[in-house]
Amino acid sequence: MPDKIKQSIFYSLKYRSSSYKCFLLLYLLKRITDKKREFSFNELSKGIVLEAWNYLPYFDGPLTKIDDLFDLCLDLIEVSSNALTAYSTEQQVSNYLDCLQDKGINRRIKNLCLIAPYRLDINESIAGFLHGVVDRKKNGLVEEYSHQYELFYEIDKKKITINPVYLKYIVNNRASLVEEVKQFIERRYIDK
Repeated sequence: MPDKIKQSIFYSLKYRSSSYKCFLLLYLLKRITDKKREFSFNELSKGIVLEAWNYLPYFDGPLTKIDDLFDLCLDLIEVSSNALTAYSTEQQVSNYLDCLQDKGINRRIKNLCLIAPYRLDINESIAGFLHGVVDRKKNGLVEEYSHQYELFYEIDKKKITINPVYLKYIVNNRASLVEEVKQFIERRYIDK
């Protein structure tokens, strides 16, 4: 069973357009606990930015053709009047994001979760049902399936709740899972 859980967690990362999902997964793996298993989409959006920020000095441009994460981070540095740098700590970036008033950038941060939480929750048990389905409909189906199948988490009203079986596995294997995602990010986006 543990191998099946791990395969399910990493299933969606095999697709090339997985940058948001990588940083979302890293954020979740670091923060899931017995007491913290629910996350709002706002938390997840911010988490994607925070995790990507740790790699910002190593990126040499957009991570994929349709990726806005690199440009979003650079725009955050610009609107912060250089209060933020590529080397700002996670806490500094978090504090800045909490006070950010720029509606355009806030919208772009929020948009990180238009698809990522839905795609990260896809595993081989539901992937076949979703092939060729348009994104908006796919999101609804993933949300519906998250209540019917043993997926990583349930999605409901712009929040996720981690499946208890996955939670236990993650808590017991956190260090190795986090390391595996970090290595994946380095191979895919830094050492390319």
